[in-house]
Amino acid sequence: MCHDSEIRIGVGISKVDFAPREALALEMGPRPSKNEGTRPEVVPPSMSLPPIRQDKQFRWRNRAMQTRRPTRILHALAVASVILPAPRAESQISPDTLRFAFVSDLHFGKTDYNGEPLFPAKWLKEALLGIERKKAEFIILGGDLIESSNSSSQYAMFDSALQTALPWYPMAGNHDVGAEPQKATQEKLLAWIQRGYGRGSGNREYYGFVRRSIGAFFVLNTQAYSSTVLSVLARADSQLIEMDSFFTANAAVPNKFVCSHVPLFIDGQTEDSTGYFSIGPTYRKRIIALMKKHNARYYLAGHRHVNAAKTDGNITVYANTALSFQLGSGNQRGYYLYTVTSGSVRREFCPLSLEPDVVR
Repeated sequence: MCHDSEIRIGVGISKVDFAPREALALEMGPRPSKNEGTRPEVVPPSMSLPPIRQDKQFRWRNRAMQTRRPTRILHALAVASVILPAPRAESQISPDTLRFAFVSDLHFGKTDYNGEPLFPAKWLKEALLGIERKKAEFIILGGDLIESSNSSSQYAMFDSALQTALPWYPMAGNHDVGAEPQKATQEKLLAWIQRGYGRGSGNREYYGFVRRSIGAFFVLNTQAYSSTVLSVLARADSQLIEMDSFFTANAAVPNKFVCSHVPLFIDGQTEDSTGYFSIGPTYRKRIIALMKKHNARYYLAGHRHVNAAKTDGNITVYANTALSFQLGSGNQRGYYLYTVTSGSVRREFCPLSLEPDVVR
């Protein structure tokens, strides 16, 4: 159950009417007497009922009944066609509506935070069950899948827990490919891609994808722009060139999203450097320029381990809190559902505490 109310589309039930008593009695045959303890035996249509009376009055009434019989049968059939209630439909999503989930900062391999035990595998399984039950079409993973960058054992734990038939789109976090920008190496990025986490036509950590002509999404690698490794730093330029081309090719898609592990800003587009928690001013300006050019109004991110949203100008940054440990106060462990139409985006937070418990 999410904090916002879910839209449920129900099917109305027709008013129940009943056939006239004599029409139904005609089809069912004579009633049993009060002394009879069982229902009368059903006689197939091919068999004729034996006559009960053979006097003259009965023969006259029988002929009259046969004359009226076809009319009454047609009336009974007409009434019977409307007495059954329409089946109740499951909650469904309109064809012009897109619903997806956002899950971030799982930190597989981290066993506790400030004394609190962490169970990322259990929590991810609970989140996936809720996401599938709520009929999301795909999942965006907001980065920091693991705790220690390029740890094959921690990646293996994540892979084992991520059991879903839904498409999923990951973004590289600082804990995945380098806890600090200078530690984001080409080797770690290639390892990320070789594990099957690359996407797009170029099979890279930065890529774009479109869902049902309602939403166009481009995922950035926010560890690249301040790297001291030249081959990684070059990716900061190439991914913006690709984002420009991607949104140009999908100009008709009404909702455009930019996604990255580190958020675009915290308080506003022109804020000074926040150091660790948002993209630096110089690279931020380049991203904002492209977003304005293509009317991309939404930015989805993780990293901060808080639940927040900030709109400045025509850009809204959604900070999606962690599935693992929380920072700050008043935040809960959970995931998000985004419902997108041609003219709106709605975000719902789904606390994990409201999901059914699963075995660790």
